[in-house]
Amino acid sequence: MNEGRESHRRRWRLALPSLIGIAVLLIVVVFAVWRSQQPVFHSGGGKQVVLYHGQGFDFAYPQEWRVIAPYQHYGLHGPSIIAVVGSGDFDSGCAVTNDGVGCSHGVVLAVADGEVVLAYHLGAWLGHPLPSPSLGPGEEWGVVGGRPAIFSQTPTSLRWAFPGAPEYIDVRFAPDVARDARQQVLRLISTWRWAATYSPH
Repeated sequence: MNEGRESHRRRWRLALPSLIGIAVLLIVVVFAVWRSQQPVFHSGGGKQVVLYHGQGFDFAYPQEWRVIAPYQHYGLHGPSIIAVVGSGDFDSGCAVTNDGVGCSHGVVLAVADGEVVLAYHLGAWLGHPLPSPSLGPGEEWGVVGGRPAIFSQTPTSLRWAFPGAPEYIDVRFAPDVARDARQQVLRLISTWRWAATYSPH
């Protein structure tokens, strides 16, 4: 009986390093997944910028901006708020209640003097038209991270619409900072990168 117990202890002592190794590996993997979803701070081009690292994309935005809204998905078929950064405010137009999800209006980018907001979002997949693959008045083709998008603008807003999905990058800025904000946003767009397997969802 003592020999059986001793044999069991020996087997346990031999297996213990492997079990510890597996536990450490699981901790490393969990941490890596968590870390990949966090914004990473870095410096570039002589100015402080922040790298927003999303699920399948990233971009660098000015340090004086903040993350206004993280990823939010409403209902079975959307809409989805993927990333919102800037210095103003944002309203998804949707709310979760005891009766489900209700969306009373589209996204609202709210800015006061000196403010700018950029929102990358998806509209609802059902019951709403997709962006047209043809150019309309005042539109032109642009590129975001190598992906073609229909670009349009007003004196206080910019939009990139991706054909084939209700996928948009919308920007609004106050008139008093229109010139600087436009330049900041265009620099941000120039840093945008997509993962090879990225698909809007």
